[in-house]
Amino acid sequence: FIIFWLSFSGLISSLYALTQRFGFDVASWESRTNGIIGTLGNPNFQSSFTAMTLIPILVYSFSQSIKYVAVPVNILIFVSTLYFTQSTQGYIVLSAAVLIFLLLFTWYGQRLFFFPLLSGGLLVGVFAIVGMLNKGPLATYLYKPSIQSRGDFWRSAFNAANANPIF
Repeated sequence: FIIFWLSFSGLISSLYALTQRFGFDVASWESRTNGIIGTLGNPNFQSSFTAMTLIPILVYSFSQSIKYVAVPVNILIFVSTLYFTQSTQGYIVLSAAVLIFLLLFTWYGQRLFFFPLLSGGLLVGVFAIVGMLNKGPLATYLYKPSIQSRGDFWRSAFNAANANPIF
């Protein structure tokens, strides 16, 4: 039930993002981005949601009788959405989703590969986090100036909460 509705919402959101990409959106949105905001208002959020729902829709599609049509069509829709949003965040979330899927698959099927996969995933994850913080070899690919702004917002909210604990 959850996989179906997650897949359905990801498909609807991705299809809407593609209509925006090709200029068929019924609404005219003011945006400082590439205009592909989907139903989430931001290309980064759209690409992350698309990446997060790609694995569930593939799992759901494989269980259908028309899987030889549904799987390629869904892959085309979701990968196109990821590409057109031009957001690195979507690829990072997709990598994490695939890693989690593979970890679960190897845990229940091929335990021999679980611990090497987990170790490699953790190592790459550490490099990715360090790169997002503008350090290390992946910094040029993963760091975005908005990360610094988000950190400033979090620090300011934390300081405001500490200075005014009641309010």
